[in-house]
Amino acid sequence: MKVSKITSVGEGIAERDMIALYNSAPIKHFKPGEHILAGVERSDSYFLVLDGKVVVLGGAEASQDGGISFGAGHCIGPLMPANETRFWIKAAGPATVIELKPGILACLPDKLQIWVYKNASRPGERFVSQTSSSPKSKTNFEDRYNKLAAYIRYQRAQNAEIVASQFVQEFLNDIPKLPAHTTDLSQKLLSDNTSVHEIVESIKRDPALAGNILKIVNSAMYSFSKKIETFYHACMILGFSNIYQLVMQESIKNAISATPESQEIQFHSCLVSALCYEVASVSKDVHPQTATTVGLLHDLGKNVVVLLKQKHPAISGFARMLDTAKMGADLLRHWGLPDRLCQAIEHQNEAEFLPPDAIDSACRKEVAVLHFAHLLEGIMTGKPVDAAVQPFDKEYFEVLGIPPADISEIYQGKILPGLIRNKQRLSTEIRQLLPHM
Repeated sequence: MKVSKITSVGEGIAERDMIALYNSAPIKHFKPGEHILAGVERSDSYFLVLDGKVVVLGGAEASQDGGISFGAGHCIGPLMPANETRFWIKAAGPATVIELKPGILACLPDKLQIWVYKNASRPGERFVSQTSSSPKSKTNFEDRYNKLAAYIRYQRAQNAEIVASQFVQEFLNDIPKLPAHTTDLSQKLLSDNTSVHEIVESIKRDPALAGNILKIVNSAMYSFSKKIETFYHACMILGFSNIYQLVMQESIKNAISATPESQEIQFHSCLVSALCYEVASVSKDVHPQTATTVGLLHDLGKNVVVLLKQKHPAISGFARMLDTAKMGADLLRHWGLPDRLCQAIEHQNEAEFLPPDAIDSACRKEVAVLHFAHLLEGIMTGKPVDAAVQPFDKEYFEVLGIPPADISEIYQGKILPGLIRNKQRLSTEIRQLLPHM
């Protein structure tokens, strides 16, 4: 089967992963009317329809006229009707199907397992709803999902033990701390009793810091047509959110040596930070400055790994095993930043495989914002995020109070207008990603 054909079935899954999926079990071709399953009481397999159409029939096959049809791209999950009802799956025309038995499915990469579970849930539940009032199939699906989530958490816990090792923790302790004014700003930022005016005034009282901000604002990074001469003018043009971002960004640069890899990470973080601000603004249920900070700091652990590989080249081959989210969170704790920020960064990847209620309520909304910011970044840069890591998008929209919709629609209708409206406050590199108006 051609690559273009098989990748169209698993939309959002990387081509190499789909090829691995199709290599895991035999691909079978069926003639019209030929049975895929015949008169069985249950099946633990998943049937992925690659081409054509198949029909699921319940009860006495001879008495069934229509049945439930599934076309290319549909995945029929474990079918377990109640009261010993038998069912049939047969080809409605020429059809190509791959059967994923439990043992085969368990050997697939985690992303592919999630994709199969996600895409099998609706067709499977639809069939059961018409053949049985029993919740057995749904319970079976939830049990499989819980086992998979537990497995992923176990693997992450194993990797976290490496981060907790004396070797890594001593390395984190050796990284220079952030300046006192940066830590102080972060503490004030999360306090509901601190006004923006108070924070701006605290920056103004540090001539070196204010001067550095003016230097950056007047650099090619922003390319303003007129020179910005006062800190007050800089705040008026950029807004406090961007001023704070500049302070934090410069502080990180002083702690993390600049390399091409770290600069790429930093640009990604700045873009995600800007998108976090827009998502938080649309939500109106998340502090925009907090969301901005989480976005800016979320990949700090990846910068640490860059430093670690520079200082200890021998461990480069093991670097991918490090949990960079945990590493970044631990570094921020060493720096004395608020634990709320640390928690959001430590749990940032859990939105890929856990529903919102499984994430600590203290950082749930910030994790949701960061998750959607990455999806939006994929749209902006033309590198869409795998559908396999978006199984709970609807639930995370609800957490943020955003009506569920396609992420592309939200980008076009809500996020992009906000970015364009505030484009003067964005760096030149980020502005270049916006459509020319």
